[in-house]
Amino acid sequence: MNAAHGTSGILRVAVFGFVFLVLNFLIPGFSYSEEHEPGEYEFDISEFEKKPYSFGGYAEFRPVLFGLDRDAAFYKLRFFDRDEGDTTYEYNLGALIDLSYQKDIAEVFIQPNILYTDSYKESELDMEMFQGYLSLKPSTSVRAYAGKRTVKWGKGYAWNPVGFIERPKDPNDPDLAREGFVMLIADYTKSFEGALRAVSLSPALIPVYENVNEDFGGQKALNFAGKVYLLLYDTDIDFMLLLGDSKSNRYGFDFSRNITSNFEVHGEFAFIDDFEKKIVDSSGKVTESVSDVVNYLVGLRYLSAADTIYILEYYQNGTGYSAAEMRDFYFLAEKGFQDFLATGDDSVLSKAEKLSGAYGGQNPMRHYLYLRISQKEPFEILYLTPAITGIYNLSDSSFSLSPEILYKGITNLEVRLKAGILSGEDETEYGEKQNDYKVELRLRYYF
Repeated sequence: MNAAHGTSGILRVAVFGFVFLVLNFLIPGFSYSEEHEPGEYEFDISEFEKKPYSFGGYAEFRPVLFGLDRDAAFYKLRFFDRDEGDTTYEYNLGALIDLSYQKDIAEVFIQPNILYTDSYKESELDMEMFQGYLSLKPSTSVRAYAGKRTVKWGKGYAWNPVGFIERPKDPNDPDLAREGFVMLIADYTKSFEGALRAVSLSPALIPVYENVNEDFGGQKALNFAGKVYLLLYDTDIDFMLLLGDSKSNRYGFDFSRNITSNFEVHGEFAFIDDFEKKIVDSSGKVTESVSDVVNYLVGLRYLSAADTIYILEYYQNGTGYSAAEMRDFYFLAEKGFQDFLATGDDSVLSKAEKLSGAYGGQNPMRHYLYLRISQKEPFEILYLTPAITGIYNLSDSSFSLSPEILYKGITNLEVRLKAGILSGEDETEYGEKQNDYKVELRLRYYF
């Protein structure tokens, strides 16, 4: 008998008896009645009605080991004045909590995120409200939200070029929860018969003022966004826009269609008007370019008969840097490091460090290929899902490779062991990252 599911006959009887006693004492409607024959039970259905409140979420522990690359530009930027050795660590202890209360047409939902991090930099406790909003649902076709909310626009798995009003995903872990923005947003949906099966309208207002959405854009303003969804000829299609002064105007669309029951194709296209980008040359001179850019993504998802899932995406990041622009930044960082070694002057390094957020962010260049392969329960090993993810930079031929193993055989507990291997020549994106590799263990308990 399977140890995860089976138990002895005595233990089953004991567990059943314990559960029955708990139900009998805590739920008055669940009782054995003298008016019935032995073995017959009486249920009060009102005791099992849906409660107006709900509570859930998870707690997790995630230690990470980093293997450092002493020759990389970003290592020199961050550790120029100290020796961290060949490896460093990070310990993360956190919780994401979902709380909701529903009364008639109204619902209040809050989602606090608590994270304690102990790393080579410092120990820090960070508490953020990922979501916190009031929603009203006066009918089955209309729902409105006011407050901080995370929305998900786009059909891409690793990237979302049309995610105009959301924080960007981490393509190495795209399913992670993300903090939302404060907004007013509504959804109106109507169904039809015929080729056009459904239409949904989602207008939104996003304010940017002091202490409100300050990281959404650079200028205080009230911004308007909107999405129109169509289910047309069994194809999901969205049209989006963002207008306002906090960011330059953006327009986009996406689509998703199942070619067969196990083969899906999707894509996104975004046009950004007057996008501003800071560029530094090898001498340290910073200029600002303004141009219209296009970001787009095409991808597919395939489920094989053996329960293997393949996700393949190509992403063009028109807002990103060219290989030559990245080489200028790396040259500046190296020059600053050599100046510091020779004279102790860190002014050039300081200038490069101020630009490192853009040049060292997630996928800062222009052309990427993403492939993820996951296998459910290989060799009939229950609850086990191994996977491997690769991101290839087509502009400079550097790449990252992330194998992982996920195990869910213990009730409410998820165990994931994941590695990240970075590879590239000098003056390439993954060749100049501060790490050569990382290994992390994630223990996540759901409640």
